[in-house]
Amino acid sequence: SSNSTGTFTYEAASGANFTNLSGVGKVLQVVSATFGNAATTSTSYADTGLTVDITPVATSSKVLVLVNMVGLSKSAANNTINMKLLRDATDILEFSAIAGYTADTSQVAVGGTGCNVLDSPSTTSATTYKVQWALSTGSASYEIGAWFSGSIRPLSTITVMEIGA
Repeated sequence: SSNSTGTFTYEAASGANFTNLSGVGKVLQVVSATFGNAATTSTSYADTGLTVDITPVATSSKVLVLVNMVGLSKSAANNTINMKLLRDATDILEFSAIAGYTADTSQVAVGGTGCNVLDSPSTTSATTYKVQWALSTGSASYEIGAWFSGSIRPLSTITVMEIGA
C-alpha cells in the first residue's frame, strides 16, 4: 500500500529578477515531498513512492537532493535492502547497498537511511527525482514506515533545492 501525504513548493514571487543578485549559490527554489508507507518483496528495483518534481530555471543550475527514509523494517533473516536515487530514468547514486543485514528471523526494525547529492541536470525541463529499492532475496518483505501505526507513523522525505550557478 502507499500513502502519499503531499508535495510542497516554495518559489520566488512572480516577476522576481534574480539576475541583479551578486554571487553564486543562490537558492532559486525548494520543492519537498513526503511519503508514508509501502512494502516490497521484489529483488528488482522498483519505485518506493518517494518522488518529487522540479523545473530548473537555468541549465547551469545545480540541484541539491536530500533524502531521508525512515521507519524501515524487514520480515526475515539475512535479507537486505538496496536503495538508489534516480533523476528521471538515470541512476545517480546507490545509497543503501546491503543495509539492514541481521540474522534475526523475526520482524526487525532497521531504522533509516538517506543521502545528500549535488546534481547537475543541465536542463530547464521538468525533472523527476525518485527513490527505488530492491531486496537481496525474494523470500521476505521490506517496509517503509510499517512498524509504526496510526498518527505516529513517520514520514520519509525528499527535498530538492535549485542552486544558481
